[in-house]
Amino acid sequence: MTLKAIKYARLFSINSSFSSKIFGLGLVLALSLHSFSQEMAPKDSLTSDHYLKKSTSQKIAGFVFLGIGATTLAVLSKGETDFEALPVLAIGGLTATLISVPLFISSGKNKRKAASLSVKKENAFLLRNRSVTQISFPAISVKFNLDH
Repeated sequence: MTLKAIKYARLFSINSSFSSKIFGLGLVLALSLHSFSQEMAPKDSLTSDHYLKKSTSQKIAGFVFLGIGATTLAVLSKGETDFEALPVLAIGGLTATLISVPLFISSGKNKRKAASLSVKKENAFLLRNRSVTQISFPAISVKFNLDH
């Protein structure tokens, strides 16, 4: 039993120069961690223009997929397609048509977000020197949907 106790004692008895080297190495690694890691890009400010552009691009993509799918299915409905290519074209046309549905849904959601975040000029009436004056100032308008 004394042999095991001696081996464990050697493991945990570290001289001061070795521990200071370990501490210094740990400090250098901790300080260099930020400099070698990936830098996070600043998040774009999600403005109404961002959501509106996203909405229009999703709507265009939805119409493209819907057009491709509908055209493929219309060509197949004539019955002049080879039977070897028929399943591939039918699955492709149906898939393209189904892909357009979530694109249209997310386009509508982003359009509503763009409408809910907007910068407007608000008017305020102030009483100055016994007269009412109207001033305008920029204001951020945020709409909350309370139906859920």
